[in-house]
Amino acid sequence: MQVSRAGRARVLLLLLGLPCGLGTGLAWGQVLPVAASAAGCETGTWPPPHVQALALAIALALLLPVATALLMHRRQSRLLAAHRALEARLREHTLALEEASLTDTLTGLRNRRFLLDRIDADCAAVLRRHGASLASGLPLADGDYLFFLMDLDRFKRLNDAHGHAAGDAVLRQLRERLERVFRSGDYMIRWGGEEFLIVARDTSRRHAAELAERLRALVADTPFLTTQGESLAVSCSVGFACFPLMPAQPAAFAWHEVVAAADAALYAAKRAGRNRWLGVAQAGGADAESLRGLLALPAEQWGSQPGLELQASAD
Repeated sequence: MQVSRAGRARVLLLLLGLPCGLGTGLAWGQVLPVAASAAGCETGTWPPPHVQALALAIALALLLPVATALLMHRRQSRLLAAHRALEARLREHTLALEEASLTDTLTGLRNRRFLLDRIDADCAAVLRRHGASLASGLPLADGDYLFFLMDLDRFKRLNDAHGHAAGDAVLRQLRERLERVFRSGDYMIRWGGEEFLIVARDTSRRHAAELAERLRALVADTPFLTTQGESLAVSCSVGFACFPLMPAQPAAFAWHEVVAAADAALYAAKRAGRNRWLGVAQAGGADAESLRGLLALPAEQWGSQPGLELQASAD
């Protein structure tokens, strides 16, 4: 019986019980004819049993390195995939931890660390834009940062009368009201206790009074609800100051000095009766050191400074 070389290879594959391809680009049908040829089967006839065994041994010897390489490749691929999956989970875990470290756990708002990580670079960019505007003589639109400090009025009394769970419910609900006044790109920070710092970024100081009034009204005009469904009336006081504080001398006051001015305005609003706001829109007409000395005084005395533009809510 005449059998072609390809036929002999297929027969040997059947004897081995293996498929015709190994998935590596090298077909068994290419290896076994070589093995049969090496065993002396060049006549095209079916070889005797001892030659078949020899051809099978040669084929296995040829294929063993290929199979070993394939197994190693598959093992390395699985290890690499597992390593990449582990790295991805580690990155996700690291990002989650970083996010948690920048977030207030009760309200979901940002915390002080979030602000401190970003504000220096932000304010440096604001100063560059104001400096370029002064140098060119061209007006700068929406180039200010507005710092608002808001404090809930008589919050300790609320906690004493209704319990800390009610106070926590008020603080959690406050986030939604802040988000209705300010933009998603603004910084909304739980500054401490019932005090919040909001940084309205890349806007105009012309909007400061409007934002302060919207915030005051949104807190005072809509009751808060406790977890038991009890309705609570809560008001707030707000102080604000704009950065740069002196547009003609943008670098004269650092951002933390502007926050201090907003804080002084906040407590002046509280002393004036609460549920109101007071702010410093801008300063000019004086040297920076004289203005710095004035701002160290109680805000009720600020009105004596020419060029200091104060804004206050209606009585």
